[in-house]
Amino acid sequence: LFKFFAQSGELLFIGTLGYGMGVAGLCEVIHFSSGIGAFFAGATLAALPYRHEIEDKVEPLKAFGIILFFMGLGFDISELKPEQMLGGLTEGLILAILVVVLTIPLMLFLGYMSRLSGKPSFLMGAIINQSSEFSLMLAVLCWQYKLFDPHLFIVITLVVLISFFFSSLGHQFLGPIYNALSKLLSFMDGRSTAEAESGTEEFVLEGHVVIMEYNELAIEIADFYAQRGQQVLLLDLDPHIIEHFENQHAHTNIHAHYSNMADPDVWEDLAFNKAKVVISCMDGGQEAELAISRWLKKESPDIPFIAATSSHEETLELYGAGARYVIQTEYLAAKSFRNMFEMEETKQPKEAFRDAGESHFSETKKLQEGLGEAFAKV
Repeated sequence: LFKFFAQSGELLFIGTLGYGMGVAGLCEVIHFSSGIGAFFAGATLAALPYRHEIEDKVEPLKAFGIILFFMGLGFDISELKPEQMLGGLTEGLILAILVVVLTIPLMLFLGYMSRLSGKPSFLMGAIINQSSEFSLMLAVLCWQYKLFDPHLFIVITLVVLISFFFSSLGHQFLGPIYNALSKLLSFMDGRSTAEAESGTEEFVLEGHVVIMEYNELAIEIADFYAQRGQQVLLLDLDPHIIEHFENQHAHTNIHAHYSNMADPDVWEDLAFNKAKVVISCMDGGQEAELAISRWLKKESPDIPFIAATSSHEETLELYGAGARYVIQTEYLAAKSFRNMFEMEETKQPKEAFRDAGESHFSETKKLQEGLGEAFAKV
């Protein structure tokens, strides 16, 4: 279903909202919490390969919903008496500090038992050491259904808010804190088996090659780098192409990823500024290419950005925006075809261009068979 929705950004947004509201409505029909149903819907969406694009589409609506939730929470709290709110302050503060502090050793213990190294275990504990807004949702539901008294409700609310504050404050100093504790946690590194189990399979977003949009030019470039042992990240917005690569190239250095290349959040999330080279093979993506070129020029001017176009005017614009090299397809095709003419003119008319044409037909036919319905869009 979502493979169909993913063919259009607008359809993906509408389909996601429809799915979330549908699951919430179904839970309401069977007398279950619609809020919990929406949570389950979101959890299932998190497993999709389109989750980053979905998150980007619904983020403004999510932020608006959170604002409304906290406004409603404020109205609920305003119904409480001042002595009820102050009565839970001491307990809320103590429990919040326990949540912030004790989560870290708990995750270190679990990491040790799971044979994780010290740094990821510490960071997991230091990042999730807070009560989430989901706790507030449950507290509000329990209070509305008279399962919690006002005192317990205000204690949970204070735990969430105070742990938010202290945890967010600690996030600013995670690096120095870990450096101070790294020697104490070194015993976990010798026991860790994480690298042995997944070292070669993990895609590291540093020193990688980024290629945007699948076409013949993109696959030639991807094959070139993959054959030399480079990790290649191929981005495209067509779910059929992503599925084709998962089936045909799952065990190669080429990793296909469903992403909107024109989204600045994607450039940061996929570490364009840490790549070896960023190459755009987009057809008609001139505005996005100009924006990426300017962004890289500002964030990481040493990273080469290469773009493709068939227009002389666009070529000059891309160079002006900071592109290191522009693949002008008609120019390269003309140069390449001149070399082909020099090779074929010595042959008899009966044989001239025959082998080249048959080879081109064969390669195109293989591409059609591999991509299926997606072939018409490439």
